[in-house]
Amino acid sequence: MKKYVGLLLAGILLGSVCLSGCGSGETDKEALPAAEDDKGMQDAKDTGETDQAGDAKEAKADSAQLLIGIACYSADEYQKSWLDTFEAAAESKGNIKVVSTNADANVEKQVSDVESLIAQNPDVIILRAVDADGLAASVDACVSAGIPVVASSYEVHNDKISAWVGANQKDNGIIQGEYLQGILDANPDMKMNLCYIWGGFGLTGTQERYDGLNDPFVNKLKADGRGELLAEKAGNWSASDAMALTEDWIQSFPDMNVIVCQNDEMAAGAANALKAANVDMEKFYLLGIDGSANGQQYIRDGLIDATIWTDLNDEISTNLDVAVKVAGGETYKEPVYLNSYKLMTKDNIDELLGSK
Repeated sequence: MKKYVGLLLAGILLGSVCLSGCGSGETDKEALPAAEDDKGMQDAKDTGETDQAGDAKEAKADSAQLLIGIACYSADEYQKSWLDTFEAAAESKGNIKVVSTNADANVEKQVSDVESLIAQNPDVIILRAVDADGLAASVDACVSAGIPVVASSYEVHNDKISAWVGANQKDNGIIQGEYLQGILDANPDMKMNLCYIWGGFGLTGTQERYDGLNDPFVNKLKADGRGELLAEKAGNWSASDAMALTEDWIQSFPDMNVIVCQNDEMAAGAANALKAANVDMEKFYLLGIDGSANGQQYIRDGLIDATIWTDLNDEISTNLDVAVKVAGGETYKEPVYLNSYKLMTKDNIDELLGSK
C-alpha cells in the first residue's frame, strides 16, 4: 500500500518545505535581521537600570566568560539532544558556560526555574517557554534583574524580550497533514480513521502543532467523507504513556489506521504497542515530530512512517549567535526565523542526514 510513497515524496517534500518556511523567506534559513544596538537598553527605562550598569554588563559580555541560562520546557529525547548540542557548541567557543533547567512541561515549575536562573545572574536567559502567557511575568522578572531574554522556538507574550528565534510550530502539523493527504490522493478508495496523541493540553506549542494538522487536513478529511478523528489524548511526551493509549485504542477502534504524535518518543511508544498487537504496519500510518535519533531508527525499521526533522546544528548555531549578541546589549526588533522543518521518511532519511 505504501509503494506510492517513493513516487510522491518529491512533491510532498516540495510542498512541505515551502509551507514550513511561511514568513521566513525562500532560503533554508533567513539571514539574521540586523541587530538593533541598544546599549542604553530600552528595558532599562522600564526597570530603572542605569546606563552604567548596562555598560558594565556589556563589558562583561565582551571580555569575560559568558553565562547563558536556558529554561527548557521538558527533557524528552529531542530536548536533551537540543541542550546537548547547544552545550557542545558553547564549549567550542571557549568562553561560554551554560546552566539549564527542565520544567517537565509544567508552567509553575518553569516560573520557579526562571527564578532559580535569575539568582545565578546569567548574562542572558534563553526561554523555551511551556506557555506563552504563563511565562510573560517571568520575562518581566528577568528584565527587572537586568537580564535580557531570548525566546527560543516558542512564543512568549511579552514585548520586553530581546529576541525571538524559531520556526512556526504550526508548520509541523501542516507538513504531517500534507503527507497524509498525499496518501489519500494516491488511494482514492481509502479512508483514514485517525487518533492523535498530544504532548500536553493547554500549551502554546502543542496547540499550534495540532492546529496545523486540524486546519485544513482533519476538517477536509471529514468534509470529504474520507475519514475522521476518532480520539485525541495527551501522552505527556512519554513513550510509555503513548504506548498505553495505543493499547486502549487498538481495542476501542478496530478500524484505526493512523496515529499522529506530537513527538517521536510518543510515536515510538505507539509503534511498540502496534507491533506487540501484530498490527500490519504496511496498512497503518504512524507519524512523529523531531527526527530524533530514536525516531530515525524507528523509521529505518519501518515502524514510523514519517517525522518532521529539524537540523539541530543549524538551529543551535543561530540560537547561540543571537544569545551572545543579546548578552552584549543588542536587541532584535524582528523575529529571527528558521526554516528547519523538513519531512523525513525512509526514502529520504540518508539524504537529509547527509546535509547536516
